[in-house]
Amino acid sequence: MMLHDKHLEGRPEIKAAFVRDLIRQRRRRDRLFPPGLFGEPAWDMLLDLAAARLEGVDVSVSSLALAAVVPTSTAQRYIRVLLASELIARHDDPTDGRCTRLRLTSAGWKQMKTYLESLSP
Repeated sequence: MMLHDKHLEGRPEIKAAFVRDLIRQRRRRDRLFPPGLFGEPAWDMLLDLAAARLEGVDVSVSSLALAAVVPTSTAQRYIRVLLASELIARHDDPTDGRCTRLRLTSAGWKQMKTYLESLSP
């Protein structure tokens, strides 16, 4: 399912590549400093979900764990927090009933979009 928003006049259009580059920058930072110094799994998940939204895809729990560089059990704890905060929503995968897919809610996307637009070149 492709998801696109019309952007307001004068605001930069956010591209998935821009968000993926932010994620790559975070991973480069993590390679230079001691492990665990910058632990922000929820933020890593929100960035990954924002990029996925721009790419028109939803994300699995295991994929979010990889994006946040945390064990699945830790990812699940943060996912519960993000669900309770109504920043993300879950639904069953239509092709595999055993898998849960995640996406930003409208409110979650609005917040991420506002932040990302403030960074866009």
